[in-house]
Amino acid sequence: GGKDHTVDVDREHQRGVTFETPAQSLMQAIEWSAFDDLLIGAPHAEEGFVYFLAGERLANADGADGATDGVIDLGNVAGTAGSYRFVGELIGHSAGTSLGGSGMIEIAGSAHIAIGAPNAEAVYLVSSADFAAADAADTAADGEIDLYYVAAQPGSYKFVGGPGDATGYTIASAGDVDGDGQADDLLIGAPYG
Repeated sequence: GGKDHTVDVDREHQRGVTFETPAQSLMQAIEWSAFDDLLIGAPHAEEGFVYFLAGERLANADGADGATDGVIDLGNVAGTAGSYRFVGELIGHSAGTSLGGSGMIEIAGSAHIAIGAPNAEAVYLVSSADFAAADAADTAADGEIDLYYVAAQPGSYKFVGGPGDATGYTIASAGDVDGDGQADDLLIGAPYG
């Protein structure tokens, strides 16, 4: 967090740096390894999808479609080492409506991501240490994690709200509300509860 990855191409041109193509200007000016991990929600796609892209692997994700052009096809994310696609439990669950980023919540030394699925009245708290096991839980280690298997993992949890309360509509880091010295408390919105 806290890194500014804005590239001012006009300023670079003023310094005498020139690029052969617009795509090349972006690709050469950005140091891919400087990016933090990314979470991208697609809550209206079938069950709802969440894409986790490892920051140091963005260049690999960019080239997964055979073209290094600055365009990342999310359909290729699950096939990129260190990146995953999380899939909601059932069609219409809207997984990915709200997200809490990697490193926002740390429990027992492991970074977690939080995924809200308000139409399932649920929030999934997934430990990064459980990604590989959750991926393999459906018998295919293919980079696609079915949220159904998350709660069975040792460091991950599923929070369930009441019928129709839209638990998971919002998720926010609360800092250190309970005063335990850890800034990892989580707020879960349930606007109709």
